[in-house]
Amino acid sequence: MKTRKKHGLTGQPLYRLYRGIKFRCTNKEDYHSKYYANRGITMCDEWLNNPKSFYDWALTTGYKKGMTIDRIDNNKGYSPDNCRWATMKEQSNNRRNNHLITINNETHTMAEWSDISGIPYSTIKRNIKKGLKNEAVLNPPIFKINTKPIAQYSLDGKLIKIWGSSAKQIAKELNFKQHSQISNTCKGKNKTAFGYGWSYYPDVWKPSPKRKDEKQLTIQNETHTYEEWATILGITKDYFRHQYYKLKKDEDKLIDFVNHLRHF
Repeated sequence: MKTRKKHGLTGQPLYRLYRGIKFRCTNKEDYHSKYYANRGITMCDEWLNNPKSFYDWALTTGYKKGMTIDRIDNNKGYSPDNCRWATMKEQSNNRRNNHLITINNETHTMAEWSDISGIPYSTIKRNIKKGLKNEAVLNPPIFKINTKPIAQYSLDGKLIKIWGSSAKQIAKELNFKQHSQISNTCKGKNKTAFGYGWSYYPDVWKPSPKRKDEKQLTIQNETHTYEEWATILGITKDYFRHQYYKLKKDEDKLIDFVNHLRHF
């Protein structure tokens, strides 16, 4: 029985890297096989049959911890004449799906433009996701902030003040917590904000029409609306409405409640 020759590399980072490459190049059932085995990307016989050969090549070609293996020609396989060592940043510049940006007839990857311009890579990537292209990726257009005056109204519709500043500045001066509520009222999303009406001047803010309370309530042969009962008893309409719904099933208690307030 022929025994397998031990290479003594098990557990070492380079051997784990070797196994990963071999797996990608030989396993056609792997999820990523469309990028490797099924695309014709192979590992040369020298390395495939002798991991020590790969290990020796790595040490003599500048391998350092943290580096990745990079194929010079992405359409060819893994072999000594088509591989080199690169940092993660260098390899990101050579990825097949890297986004190329052309500005003034000069083309670079996102990482390279980040180095050239000093703009963070994450900012460039975010600008591309927003749909910006070419020069706009590095120099996005400046969008003007709405500078329309904002009119402030009392709840009965009387103009209080016309502000020449933004909603954010108004909220700061009046010590309001969320300036967005003022903006939303100006846009018609809210009816009021912080006890006031707001509109972009010269648009006029108008209070909502009061709902006419037509419902008639009869208590002890006396009939009035909610508002009329509240006025007679000297309480708010909301309080009367609350008490009425609370006591209406017990007529005696409702009458006692009304009589008590009449003689209070």
